Amino acid sequence: MNGGSPVLTAVRKFVATWEEKLLTKTRKLAEFLEYLELFREAGGSICLPPSTEDGVRLITVHSAKGLEFKHVFILRASSGSFPKSYVEPLVEFPRELRDADSAAQDAGKTRHNEEERRLFYVAMTRARDLLTIYAKQGTGKTDPSPPGYVRELMKEPALKQYLVVRPARAFQPELFASASPSSKSRAAEWLSIPPTAPGNRLSASAIETYDTCPLQFKLDREWRIPRKIPAALHYGAAMHRALKSYFDAVRFGRELSVETLLESFRSMMVEARLEDQYQFDLYVSQGELQLSEFVDSVQRKGFPKVLRLEEPFELQVGNAVIAGRVDRVDELPDGRVAITDYKTGKSRSQEDADKSLQLSIYALAAKEKWGYSVASLMFYNLEENVPVATARDEAKLAATKAKVESVAGCIAAGKFDAKPGFHCNFCAYRNLCPATEKNVFVNDARKN
Repeated sequence: MNGGSPVLTAVRKFVATWEEKLLTKTRKLAEFLEYLELFREAGGSICLPPSTEDGVRLITVHSAKGLEFKHVFILRASSGSFPKSYVEPLVEFPRELRDADSAAQDAGKTRHNEEERRLFYVAMTRARDLLTIYAKQGTGKTDPSPPGYVRELMKEPALKQYLVVRPARAFQPELFASASPSSKSRAAEWLSIPPTAPGNRLSASAIETYDTCPLQFKLDREWRIPRKIPAALHYGAAMHRALKSYFDAVRFGRELSVETLLESFRSMMVEARLEDQYQFDLYVSQGELQLSEFVDSVQRKGFPKVLRLEEPFELQVGNAVIAGRVDRVDELPDGRVAITDYKTGKSRSQEDADKSLQLSIYALAAKEKWGYSVASLMFYNLEENVPVATARDEAKLAATKAKVESVAGCIAAGKFDAKPGFHCNFCAYRNLCPATEKNVFVNDARKN
């Protein structure tokens, strides 16, 4: 590297400045490297010296202080951008530590507005020959001029002879005539490779994932990326196991006190090894309260005749195999059954229950796998200790089968197109998805 290059010049100046700092003690390399590491952590940067070559300099107003240019362009000179909107500070600066002038001002907002106005003045006075200000047109019917300082300038009578107001020109595609979109990455080609083992085994959650985004479904199944299990899932599993142990005792006539149940739940939560102690304490406290209220409710209403607990099933629907696990099946006095699914997280509404694919599949399994006549299906919201019941007739069960067969057919046909939406914000594959990949224009001259 040229010894007189701007980069080396800037580094030498940075080192020389560090050597003169009061905090510098030994001026040795080890001390400098330690300082440099802290400097980087603080987001510091070494600035290059100003260039005298022809070109456009894109700089902040603060950086432009003390400089002058023949032509100056101020961008985004509209309210909300420049001047920037006032934001309440998270921590108020103590009035006792302010000087007499600043303490008399109004809660910081006045100071903010004055500072923005001073900055705008600095920006304007950097120009020697020509000043151009770009601002967004206002939306007012009576005054469509740009809101902010530009509107004030346009209304100043003494400036009218110096101002030239010109509406923005339409988008100019000729500016990009010499540029062409770069070829997209090969992610789309790679992700479109057929699954190694499409399979026909599905679950309610898998079908819902396919409905949300077929590509996400494919990648979930194909890649099986290990993920950290959220604390909420650990909590839900402990609650389900605790409730199973309680109703197992009920089924076989064994006495299980609330204290024993809660102790069992606490042990399960300890086994989960949650990293956050506060989160652990919160879930344990919440679980103990919900279990106590649930048991009290069961004892007041009378113990149900439990037929099945945490019962797994597999059900053939067309060419697909639907798998799942039912939390609880109770026999009713008339010989029919009620199916319960516990919800330890967000409470489900009546609409949720009526539209639930999960409950519909449970009803199918109970009828075709175990030969039950299902009277009711319910989400039991443990947070509120309230059940939400629904039912499925033959037409709804037939619609559920059709839904399963439709999704299974699409999977078998290799239909895994991405379906962009709000859910993309939480998708583990969003950085790879071809649906959100953007073109980058590359100047043809640079290609050559």
